[in-house]
Amino acid sequence: MLDGQNVFDDQTASFGVSWKLGDAVLQAMAAAKLGEIVVIGVDHAGPKRIFEYTPWPDTSMKDGGGGEAFLVWVDKTVLPDAQIRYRLLDDRRQRAIGGSSLGGLMAMYALASRPQTWGNAICMSGSWWWDDLHMQKWLPTVWQTALKVRIWLDVGTDKDGLDDALTMRDTLIKLGQKEPQTLGFYKAEGAAHSEAWWGKRVHLAVEYLFDPGNLKAPF
Repeated sequence: MLDGQNVFDDQTASFGVSWKLGDAVLQAMAAAKLGEIVVIGVDHAGPKRIFEYTPWPDTSMKDGGGGEAFLVWVDKTVLPDAQIRYRLLDDRRQRAIGGSSLGGLMAMYALASRPQTWGNAICMSGSWWWDDLHMQKWLPTVWQTALKVRIWLDVGTDKDGLDDALTMRDTLIKLGQKEPQTLGFYKAEGAAHSEAWWGKRVHLAVEYLFDPGNLKAPF
């Protein structure tokens, strides 16, 4: 999970509210919805977060473009170390990368550019607007339909980029993703662009990706 500061603990969260994802995973495991799962929070780079979490520069923002180098670091340093420390399965189908806002943008980029590494992505309130909707234009040029992937895509209805998210959903469906089997799309009524709202629904994303036998709620 990207923006690792915000994933587990309110005391480390950027705005004092975390996703409490550890609690959500433990509760789901206790309810026998999930098997054993490891969540790794990768902290962002503070003032360099925008540069680190964007695949391409955006001239209007005068920033961005460090996303590829960030993923090389994840590939060569974070994942090998995690596999040793936590006995992770070496199986792309059991591995997900996720984030919100620019983190959601980067999760989609990682999935599309490295489908041999990532089999799943969590894209919450993705910043699809970045670089004039470049992601929607880029995806069809690299998408590998033969490598099956599953995606959680969500968005709030309160100034959270709903129209862009709907366009992204349409793009993914055209590329072969199917609702709800391989594309979980969730529109969170009244939800805004904040950690508090993402924390309320991140359990849905995890349960969707890692409990594929239950696709009814909330879709």
